[in-house]
Formats: sequence, C-alpha cells, structure tokens
Amino acid sequence: MITPPENAHRTQFTVRGYEIGKESRITPGAFVLLLLEAAGQHAFKLGMSLETLHEQNIAWVLNRIRVRFSAWPKVREEIKVTTWPSGVDRMGAYRDYLVHANGQIIAWGTSSWAIIDSTTRKAVPMPDNVRNLHPNTPVRALTYAERIVRGLKQAEHEVKFRVREEDLDTNHHLNSVHYVNWAMEAIPGDVREGKCLRDLDILFRAEALYHDTVTSKTALESSEQKQVWRHLLIRETDQHELARVESTWE
Repeated sequence: MITPPENAHRTQFTVRGYEIGKESRITPGAFVLLLLEAAGQHAFKLGMSLETLHEQNIAWVLNRIRVRFSAWPKVREEIKVTTWPSGVDRMGAYRDYLVHANGQIIAWGTSSWAIIDSTTRKAVPMPDNVRNLHPNTPVRALTYAERIVRGLKQAEHEVKFRVREEDLDTNHHLNSVHYVNWAMEAIPGDVREGKCLRDLDILFRAEALYHDTVTSKTALESSEQKQVWRHLLIRETDQHELARVESTWE
C-alpha cells in the first residue's frame, strides 16, 4: 500500500465532455494534462510555480513521465489526484502521482523535471529551495521500467502535424500534452478499437517550436497478450528526435 507523504497535494477534477474521446472515456492526453495541472497547483503552493521561476529567468521543463492505468473514467465522473515531490538529484527533480475514482486507485504515475535557463535553454542545477522540498526517504508510486525509453528502429505508420500558436506553452514550445496526443494518433484507429491504454512512458528529448512540422512514427513491437507500441516524434526539417514513447494496450 502506498501512503503519500504529509506534504502531498490533493485536488479533485470532474471529467468534462470535451475531455472524452470516441470510446466514451477520457483521452490519454486529457488524463496526463490533469496530472500536470495537479503538479502545477502544488508547485504554486510551494512557491515554485512557473510564474515565480520566470521572475528568476528560469523555468520548469518536463523530461519524462510514465503512467500506469487500471481504469478510464467517463464524462462527469470525479477523480482525485494526489501528487508529491519524490526525489531530487543535482540536475533533476521527481514527482509522483496517485489517481483515485470511486474509492479505487485507477492510475499510478512518476515524472522527472529539470530547470532550465530561460535565455540559454540549458539545464541548470536544482536550487537549494527545490532540493529542500524532497524527503530523504522518498515515497514512490511508480518507477521507470527501463533506464531510458528505447528508440524506434523501423516505422510502420506515421502522421504529420504542424505546431500552431495555440499548441505552445508559456515556455514558447510545444505543450507536453500534444506529444501524447500525436504519438497515439499514429496508431491506426482500427487497431486501437476496443483496446485500453494500460501503460504510457514518454521521454522528451528536444523542443518543438511554432510552425515546426512534427512527424509521429510508430510500430508494433509485441502483440503477446498486450500490444506494445514504440513511438518516435521527430522534427521534419532536421530529423531531430523530439520524444520517444512506449505505449502498452490491452
């Protein structure tokens, strides 16, 4: 049993109609967005919000997030997200999540964050006030299955997207939630029909900017019991990797 620490933040959301996909349940992108919203709320309470960091010419960036799902809420269902700082090292901070619905845990998550200099876009060491927020003995809701997300060798399907102004976040790069949506979009709809996403692991490797064209590629790696898809998002102009994703469906 996972017992969140005393400094954990708890917030409740009601699933809205526009967060529901054609399967009549919340979409993966919307689900991840609620986790990130809870993280942002907690950062604000702790005095480490994006707005506060911008005043110091630094900013949070999400490096990686993994979520394991056991159920998917439907429209107007209430879910409770609990999140807390779960570890820190010289260049990274970690944050974990539990999601409850109808008295049951329906998702477990973990994420890795860096702080960058807003001018140079380079990572900087974690400030002492961030390091002091993290316990000596961290409580973990989930860990990464592998040290890194492995790359895609040969694509079977791909789709292209162009970054719009409304796709940008306050750091002026493609919002993290679109990486989720665009990675999933490359899996043919008839293949996903009737299946649920059970595990999602995203490693962010570079920024996409306004008017960039992003190619989302994917291939089925394993279909024994569960389908494991490997994804790659690249920038069209220079073929630079933007993100690696692994998704597991059943």
